Amino acid sequence: MAALLSGLISLRSVRHTVIDETDTLLDDSFKSSTLHILKKMEISQTPVSPLGSGPGSQLILSGATMPKQAIAALDDVLSENSLDVISTPHLHRVQPHVTQRFMRLHSKDKAVTLLQLLGKDVRTKTAVMVFCNETSTCNWLAYVLEENGIDCLRLNGDMKTKDRRGVMLQSGSCDILVSTDIASRGIDTHRVEHIINFDFPTFMSDYIHRVGRSAVSRVKREAECRVL
Repeated sequence: MAALLSGLISLRSVRHTVIDETDTLLDDSFKSSTLHILKKMEISQTPVSPLGSGPGSQLILSGATMPKQAIAALDDVLSENSLDVISTPHLHRVQPHVTQRFMRLHSKDKAVTLLQLLGKDVRTKTAVMVFCNETSTCNWLAYVLEENGIDCLRLNGDMKTKDRRGVMLQSGSCDILVSTDIASRGIDTHRVEHIINFDFPTFMSDYIHRVGRSAVSRVKREAECRVL
Protein backbone atom coordinates (compact mmCIF):
# COMPACT_ATOMS: atom_id res chain seq x y z
CA MET A 1 0.00 0.00 0.00
CA ALA A 2 2.84 2.40 0.82
CA ALA A 3 4.42 1.72 -2.57
CA LEU A 4 1.11 2.50 -4.29
CA LEU A 5 0.63 5.75 -2.42
CA SER A 6 4.16 6.88 -3.19
CA GLY A 7 3.84 6.05 -6.89
CA LEU A 8 6.68 3.51 -6.84
CA ILE A 9 4.55 0.90 -8.59
CA SER A 10 1.71 1.03 -11.09
CA LEU A 11 -1.15 -1.45 -11.49
CA ARG A 12 -2.24 -0.22 -14.91
CA SER A 13 -0.77 -3.28 -16.64
CA VAL A 14 -2.50 -5.83 -14.39
CA ARG A 15 -4.84 -7.96 -16.52
CA HIS A 16 -6.32 -10.38 -13.97
CA THR A 17 -7.31 -9.49 -10.39
CA VAL A 18 -8.65 -12.00 -7.84
CA ILE A 19 -10.23 -11.02 -4.53
CA ASP A 20 -10.46 -14.10 -2.33
CA GLU A 21 -12.57 -14.01 0.85
CA THR A 22 -14.57 -11.20 -0.75
CA ASP A 23 -16.90 -10.78 2.22
CA THR A 24 -13.95 -9.90 4.46
CA LEU A 25 -11.97 -7.72 2.06
CA LEU A 26 -15.07 -5.66 1.28
CA ASP A 27 -16.40 -5.31 4.83
CA ASP A 28 -16.01 -2.15 6.88
CA SER A 29 -12.56 -3.17 8.13
CA PHE A 30 -10.83 -3.58 4.76
CA LYS A 31 -13.16 -1.98 2.22
CA SER A 32 -11.38 1.36 1.93
CA SER A 33 -7.98 -0.28 1.36
CA THR A 34 -9.37 -2.79 -1.15
CA LEU A 35 -11.20 -0.12 -3.13
CA HIS A 36 -8.13 2.11 -3.10
CA ILE A 37 -6.14 -0.66 -4.79
CA LEU A 38 -8.88 -1.47 -7.32
CA LYS A 39 -9.19 2.18 -8.31
CA LYS A 40 -5.50 2.14 -9.22
CA MET A 41 -6.35 -0.40 -11.93
CA GLU A 42 -8.54 -0.22 -14.99
CA ILE A 43 -11.19 -2.79 -14.08
CA SER A 44 -12.85 -3.96 -17.28
CA GLN A 45 -16.66 -3.90 -17.59
CA THR A 46 -16.46 -6.54 -20.36
CA PRO A 47 -14.55 -9.85 -20.69
CA VAL A 48 -10.85 -9.41 -21.41
CA SER A 49 -9.09 -11.43 -24.09
CA PRO A 50 -7.86 -14.93 -23.08
CA LEU A 51 -4.26 -13.81 -23.45
CA GLY A 52 -4.86 -10.66 -21.44
CA SER A 53 -3.58 -8.48 -24.24
CA GLY A 54 -6.41 -5.94 -24.28
CA PRO A 55 -6.94 -2.97 -21.98
CA GLY A 56 -8.45 -3.38 -18.55
CA SER A 57 -8.22 -6.01 -15.82
CA GLN A 58 -10.68 -8.85 -15.32
CA LEU A 59 -11.96 -8.91 -11.73
CA ILE A 60 -12.78 -12.24 -10.06
CA LEU A 61 -14.54 -12.32 -6.69
CA SER A 62 -14.59 -15.55 -4.69
CA GLY A 63 -15.76 -16.66 -1.27
CA ALA A 64 -17.77 -19.21 0.67
CA THR A 65 -20.19 -16.40 1.50
CA MET A 66 -21.09 -13.43 -0.68
CA PRO A 67 -23.16 -10.79 1.16
CA LYS A 68 -25.06 -8.31 -1.00
CA GLN A 69 -23.34 -5.38 0.69
CA ALA A 70 -19.98 -6.72 -0.50
CA ILE A 71 -21.03 -6.44 -4.14
CA ALA A 72 -22.67 -3.07 -3.49
CA ALA A 73 -19.33 -1.79 -2.17
CA LEU A 74 -17.93 -2.07 -5.70
CA ASP A 75 -20.33 0.51 -7.17
CA ASP A 76 -17.52 3.03 -7.64
CA VAL A 77 -15.40 0.47 -9.50
CA LEU A 78 -17.77 -1.41 -11.78
CA SER A 79 -21.44 -2.06 -12.47
CA GLU A 80 -23.04 -5.04 -10.77
CA ASN A 81 -24.70 -5.87 -14.10
CA SER A 82 -21.27 -6.52 -15.63
CA LEU A 83 -20.65 -9.45 -13.26
CA ASP A 84 -21.25 -13.06 -14.33
CA VAL A 85 -22.32 -15.04 -11.25
CA ILE A 86 -21.18 -18.65 -10.80
CA SER A 87 -22.64 -20.09 -7.62
CA THR A 88 -23.08 -23.49 -6.01
CA PRO A 89 -26.55 -24.29 -4.60
CA HIS A 90 -24.83 -24.85 -1.24
CA LEU A 91 -23.61 -21.26 -0.92
CA HIS A 92 -24.22 -19.86 2.59
CA ARG A 93 -24.85 -23.34 4.00
CA VAL A 94 -23.03 -25.57 6.46
CA GLN A 95 -22.11 -28.98 5.03
CA PRO A 96 -24.92 -31.45 5.93
CA HIS A 97 -22.58 -34.06 7.43
CA VAL A 98 -21.37 -31.61 10.11
CA THR A 99 -23.10 -32.30 13.43
CA GLN A 100 -24.07 -29.05 15.13
CA ARG A 101 -24.89 -28.97 18.84
CA PHE A 102 -26.23 -25.89 20.61
CA MET A 103 -25.90 -25.86 24.39
CA ARG A 104 -28.05 -23.48 26.45
CA LEU A 105 -25.86 -22.21 29.30
CA HIS A 106 -25.56 -19.31 31.70
CA SER A 107 -22.52 -17.15 30.99
CA LYS A 108 -20.93 -18.17 34.29
CA ASP A 109 -21.11 -21.86 33.31
CA LYS A 110 -19.50 -21.59 29.87
CA ALA A 111 -15.87 -21.85 30.98
CA VAL A 112 -16.55 -24.90 33.17
CA THR A 113 -18.41 -26.63 30.34
CA LEU A 114 -15.59 -25.83 27.92
CA LEU A 115 -13.05 -27.39 30.28
CA GLN A 116 -15.15 -30.56 30.40
CA LEU A 117 -15.45 -30.74 26.61
CA LEU A 118 -11.76 -30.11 26.05
CA GLY A 119 -10.84 -32.67 28.68
CA LYS A 120 -12.34 -35.36 26.46
CA ASP A 121 -10.54 -34.02 23.40
CA VAL A 122 -7.21 -33.94 25.24
CA ARG A 123 -7.58 -37.60 26.18
CA THR A 124 -8.30 -38.59 22.57
CA LYS A 125 -5.72 -36.15 21.12
CA THR A 126 -8.41 -34.49 19.01
CA ALA A 127 -7.44 -31.19 17.38
CA VAL A 128 -9.86 -28.43 18.39
CA MET A 129 -10.46 -24.79 17.48
CA VAL A 130 -12.23 -22.59 20.05
CA PHE A 131 -13.62 -19.32 18.65
CA CYS A 132 -14.27 -16.11 20.59
CA ASN A 133 -15.73 -12.82 19.37
CA GLU A 134 -13.34 -10.50 21.19
CA THR A 135 -9.57 -10.42 21.64
CA SER A 136 -9.99 -9.89 25.39
CA THR A 137 -12.07 -13.07 25.66
CA CYS A 138 -9.53 -14.99 23.58
CA ASN A 139 -6.68 -13.94 25.88
CA TRP A 140 -8.66 -14.61 29.06
CA LEU A 141 -9.82 -18.03 27.87
CA ALA A 142 -6.30 -19.09 26.93
CA TYR A 143 -5.14 -18.20 30.46
CA VAL A 144 -8.04 -20.16 31.99
CA LEU A 145 -7.13 -23.27 29.99
CA GLU A 146 -3.45 -23.01 30.87
CA GLU A 147 -4.27 -22.54 34.57
CA ASN A 148 -6.28 -25.77 34.40
CA GLY A 149 -3.47 -27.76 32.82
CA ILE A 150 -4.69 -27.64 29.22
CA ASP A 151 -2.02 -26.61 26.73
CA CYS A 152 -3.30 -24.31 24.00
CA LEU A 153 -2.23 -21.90 21.30
CA ARG A 154 -3.65 -18.39 21.05
CA LEU A 155 -4.28 -16.32 17.93
CA ASN A 156 -5.88 -12.88 17.52
CA GLY A 157 -5.41 -9.67 15.58
CA ASP A 158 -3.82 -7.78 18.47
CA MET A 159 -0.80 -10.07 18.42
CA LYS A 160 2.30 -8.92 16.54
CA THR A 161 2.75 -10.42 13.09
CA LYS A 162 5.92 -12.25 14.12
CA ASP A 163 4.04 -13.84 17.04
CA ARG A 164 1.10 -14.90 14.86
CA ARG A 165 3.43 -16.61 12.38
CA GLY A 166 4.66 -18.92 15.11
CA VAL A 167 1.18 -20.21 15.97
CA MET A 168 1.02 -23.52 14.09
CA LEU A 169 -1.70 -26.04 14.93
CA GLN A 170 -0.69 -28.28 12.02
CA SER A 171 2.61 -29.38 13.56
CA GLY A 172 0.83 -31.50 16.15
CA SER A 173 2.83 -30.07 19.04
CA CYS A 174 -0.44 -28.69 20.44
CA ASP A 175 -4.02 -29.75 19.71
CA ILE A 176 -6.05 -26.74 20.87
CA LEU A 177 -6.22 -23.29 19.30
CA VAL A 178 -8.15 -20.43 20.93
CA SER A 179 -8.78 -17.69 18.40
CA THR A 180 -10.91 -14.83 17.16
CA ASP A 181 -12.30 -14.84 13.62
CA ILE A 182 -8.81 -14.15 12.29
CA ALA A 183 -8.44 -17.95 12.08
CA SER A 184 -11.83 -18.61 10.48
CA ARG A 185 -10.55 -17.98 6.96
CA GLY A 186 -7.57 -18.92 4.85
CA ILE A 187 -5.74 -21.10 7.38
CA ASP A 188 -4.98 -24.75 6.58
CA THR A 189 -6.53 -26.80 9.39
CA HIS A 190 -6.67 -30.35 8.09
CA ARG A 191 -6.12 -31.79 11.60
CA VAL A 192 -9.12 -30.10 13.21
CA GLU A 193 -12.06 -32.38 14.05
CA HIS A 194 -13.95 -30.30 16.60
CA ILE A 195 -15.06 -26.66 16.45
CA ILE A 196 -16.32 -24.92 19.59
CA ASN A 197 -17.93 -21.49 19.46
CA PHE A 198 -17.38 -20.09 22.94
CA ASP A 199 -19.21 -17.01 21.62
CA PHE A 200 -21.81 -17.12 18.87
CA PRO A 201 -20.57 -14.86 16.05
CA THR A 202 -22.27 -11.59 15.20
CA PHE A 203 -22.78 -12.55 11.56
CA MET A 204 -24.00 -15.85 10.12
CA SER A 205 -21.28 -15.73 7.46
CA ASP A 206 -18.68 -15.90 10.25
CA TYR A 207 -20.42 -18.97 11.69
CA ILE A 208 -20.25 -20.72 8.32
CA HIS A 209 -16.56 -19.94 7.97
CA ARG A 210 -15.81 -21.11 11.51
CA VAL A 211 -17.55 -24.44 10.96
CA GLY A 212 -15.68 -24.81 7.67
CA ARG A 213 -12.35 -24.85 9.51
CA SER A 214 -12.98 -28.46 10.41
CA ALA A 215 -11.02 -30.56 7.93
CA VAL A 216 -13.52 -33.40 8.10
CA SER A 217 -16.25 -30.99 7.04
CA ARG A 218 -14.47 -30.82 3.70
CA VAL A 219 -13.82 -34.54 3.15
CA LYS A 220 -17.31 -35.73 4.10
CA ARG A 221 -16.61 -37.54 7.33
CA GLU A 222 -18.57 -36.64 10.43
CA ALA A 223 -17.49 -33.41 12.04
CA GLU A 224 -18.74 -31.75 15.18
CA CYS A 225 -19.45 -28.12 15.95
CA ARG A 226 -20.68 -26.83 19.31
CA VAL A 227 -22.05 -23.45 20.35
CA LEU A 228 -21.94 -22.55 24.06
